[in-house]
Amino acid sequence: MARRQEQYTIEGGRDDGKTFLLTEMPADQAEQFAWKAACAAYNGGMGIPYDLLKSGWAGLAHIGPGLLTAIPYEVLKPLLDEMLKCVQIVPEPSKPSITRPFDYADIEEATTLLALRAEVFKLHVNFSEAAENSTSA
Repeated sequence: MARRQEQYTIEGGRDDGKTFLLTEMPADQAEQFAWKAACAAYNGGMGIPYDLLKSGWAGLAHIGPGLLTAIPYEVLKPLLDEMLKCVQIVPEPSKPSITRPFDYADIEEATTLLALRAEVFKLHVNFSEAAENSTSA
């Protein structure tokens, strides 16, 4: 089965209409990302129940935004950068099969970066929750 992909188009601001292709991380990278984020939050003083740790991205979703505030920026920055490796730009939305790697020069609004990272997070969390629900049925 192929990794999940979603197109995301920015609405509003100077990046209005820019379209991006978001691709799910491979399973090993996604697991490592979840552990790095959870361990960093734990080391930052956030109490994280083991049940949440073992549920990967879905567990990160349950922890919520507090996760980011518990991680020191010097540890958080590589995680934020890693999320953007899941992003490609679609230079011409009328030709969605043509993409190129994401470049910070493509972005004019800080809110676009926040939105892209939020969508990458959702892509992984929704997949994890769907897989979890299908195995528990």
